[in-house]
Amino acid sequence: MDFFVIPKHSPWIDENILQDNQLKQKLLDYTQDLDNNIVEVYYIDDEMIITKFYPNLYPSIIKSSTNWYTEDIFKKRSDIHFNCFRDKEYAKNFHNKIVDEYKRFNNETGFFFSDIGPNNTLVDDDYSDFKIVDIASIRVGDPDEFTSFSMVITGNGTNDMGFVDVNKLVESWKKNLFQMHIMWYESKMINETLDSLSEALQYSKFPTEIRICLNSQTYLEKPIEGRAEDMFDEFKKHPILKSAIIITKTDDEPFYNIGDWRREQYNEDGYTIWGEGDCLLPYDLFYIIENVEIDHPHTLSFSSRKMWDETWEEVEFVGLDKFSNPFIEGDSRPVAPHNLVSGNGHTINQIQLNEINEEQDDVNVIRLKQNKIDGSLFILSPGLPKFIPDDMNFVREDTCAQVVFSEYKIPQYHVKNRLKAHNYYHPLKRVNTKETRNDEIWKQFERKSTDSMNKFLSNLFRGK
Repeated sequence: MDFFVIPKHSPWIDENILQDNQLKQKLLDYTQDLDNNIVEVYYIDDEMIITKFYPNLYPSIIKSSTNWYTEDIFKKRSDIHFNCFRDKEYAKNFHNKIVDEYKRFNNETGFFFSDIGPNNTLVDDDYSDFKIVDIASIRVGDPDEFTSFSMVITGNGTNDMGFVDVNKLVESWKKNLFQMHIMWYESKMINETLDSLSEALQYSKFPTEIRICLNSQTYLEKPIEGRAEDMFDEFKKHPILKSAIIITKTDDEPFYNIGDWRREQYNEDGYTIWGEGDCLLPYDLFYIIENVEIDHPHTLSFSSRKMWDETWEEVEFVGLDKFSNPFIEGDSRPVAPHNLVSGNGHTINQIQLNEINEEQDDVNVIRLKQNKIDGSLFILSPGLPKFIPDDMNFVREDTCAQVVFSEYKIPQYHVKNRLKAHNYYHPLKRVNTKETRNDEIWKQFERKSTDSMNKFLSNLFRGK
């Protein structure tokens, strides 16, 4: 067996341990138990500490005071670090293992490591095995805190030789999240929506995770024929779903709807894109959001057809009235507002949407004077405050978010000259069901959701 001898230096191991043979033996016994990840300690006195030597393990992060390696080894270990931790989930799991080991050591011995720098964690070639060293920093008592994610993964002040390219690592963690909640009765229009998503992703350079909720619950609507879950067969074979995360909600679970989904599906590593089954995407959506340079928490929206009142004019697409209705051959009426028509002949398909957007100039991003959120296609950055309460299951979730972001002065940026096709009155939006938004059961759930929102916002305004 190879040994590692640590001569006395300042600071040194806690004097209380040195002067108490029981405490000293407790430390030796604990470290020599192979069921932990603390380096084995064989001898301690006021002149030296002797531990086991691991020739095939290296500091998790090599700093100047521990750099007795060649330039080639330094570079190789740096590359290994990046290749392991470019997967942020892997990095989180590694951090959690380190913290758990420090906590267990403290709980079972009453000691703690006062120096928790990553140079004091030795690791193998894939960071799956590790040993915590620097026995000289052990103290009796409890630490003020255990180690943070940034300390473990990027080293903070211990990264004094540039072992970790922090900017490169953080950049590798960036990914978009496109999320969409689909009710079973929407199924017949979803292939078109997924086609739109697929086209937009062709212009993306960042990884995009797709999460889809297939909701077959019948608390509000019931199918006229067949089973609700069978409606999803309309689009289940769409190619884009092969790489998507699919989450299902059924009547075996409590009521779950769009408010729950948008609260739960939020991405701290990049943009979160709210999709809806009745909204087609601008073909350059991902290209635009990946090239917007905004370094603070914010939201981003795309232009719409005519909205509810004059306060929404800033988010409306300028010049849409010059486009005749392209949806019925020979129809010369202007493109209809999305909220004011019964819908026949007024849906916009992807070809028509592309033609309108291709006529526009370079992307024009403005900052809105006041937040105006239409949840049909909306983009959220990381770092936002909680914007939907835990007990808000249903509608008005976009209104709730709008009020929260306004209260916290979160700016909303807006792509003025790119149209989204929110086909609010899509003829296939509600099929195989007789129930409508005017039914009492629908209004009952709407009231509950609105009450939850009002309570949440009231507490927010009172500073709770």
